[in-house]
Amino acid sequence: MPSKKYAAGPKDQEKIDDTFNKLRQQGKMQWAAHASRFLLKAFVVWKTVEIEGKRVLKGRAVIDSREFNDWLVKDSYPLPEQSEIHHSRGRNCAHLPIPSSP
Repeated sequence: MPSKKYAAGPKDQEKIDDTFNKLRQQGKMQWAAHASRFLLKAFVVWKTVEIEGKRVLKGRAVIDSREFNDWLVKDSYPLPEQSEIHHSRGRNCAHLPIPSSP
């Protein structure tokens, strides 16, 4: 699967490396033992959070697996889209009623 990695600045690359190193240390991720035709792209999502009254920029490393999904076996029983549910009920409404629990 030919693919190029996303451009990552030094700050983003440091966050990706730190995250992946922690996952490897925990045994949740490992280096590939041999060459693979799959290349999943990584990027960082930054979010401003408040910690002890100060606004801090917090990053989260993310893997983009959308290209990999094309190689997977399709679901035999996919969930219907919301528009299909509305159509099957014979209604042209924006919301479905959901019964509340007693």
